Amino acid sequence: MKVPYFTEGEIKLLQNYVYAYYDPDDYEEKKGKCLPFYIGKGKDNRAFDHLYVCLKERGKIGNFPQDDIVGKKSRSDDAKESDKKKKINNILDKDKMPVIEILARGFEENEALDIEMAMIDLLQGFLTNIKKGENCADNGRITLPELKLRANATPLTDEDILELKGKTLMLNIGMVLKKFENENPVPPTYNDIYEMTRRAWKLDTRRLKKITKVFAVSGGVVKEVFDVAFKEWENDTEEVNRKAFSKITPNKPNPENDKYKGRDVKNYCLRRWTVRYI
Repeated sequence: MKVPYFTEGEIKLLQNYVYAYYDPDDYEEKKGKCLPFYIGKGKDNRAFDHLYVCLKERGKIGNFPQDDIVGKKSRSDDAKESDKKKKINNILDKDKMPVIEILARGFEENEALDIEMAMIDLLQGFLTNIKKGENCADNGRITLPELKLRANATPLTDEDILELKGKTLMLNIGMVLKKFENENPVPPTYNDIYEMTRRAWKLDTRRLKKITKVFAVSGGVVKEVFDVAFKEWENDTEEVNRKAFSKITPNKPNPENDKYKGRDVKNYCLRRWTVRYI
């Protein structure tokens, strides 16, 4: 089987790019006017890595062609079972290859990430992508009511910061919240946001000793606040080297935290962030 790869000249022309995988039967039947089943951003031969992994597992290839650094770093994820991998294998079962197209090219990495984010957001529900686009919670697709909420959010005051400093942890739940909103017709409840916020965080145990409040943040706005004592933190049972807080926390909101909900905390967040301490 002839395995595709880009030449040095093609790689130079592409720079950072956004690519798509299509079902070959769908592509042929609709003459290319069809939706892809996967969109990604890459450099060098990244566009072929998903295909390479499936072919290698079938014994169709030995070493990866053009074994570049980008590919080496990303193939551990491609080796995991996923809807994308199942789709590619279904195509290979028919002795066919997925159609791969370059959707945008010649960009700096941050530009390519933004394009990838917009395309994934636009086609949500049609793709096998597990992850949303980079920073989509802060800069991606948004409803008009949510836009209004973020635009009118008031920043924390100096008095607020003085009260919160050293004992407040902010966790970015933007991507998981967006996934929930895409899959559910009703807004998330307090308990829904609690479960989104509760686990799978890489945290410094020493700093947690002073933390008493956890802010669940999306789009630079505080969505919910939880009172969490140090004794409630434990090792995550599902992910290694991650922390979670237990269900000791009451399953009802504390009215005293209402003054922080809906507040703008963008000044305390980096462009791409996961965890921040106040």
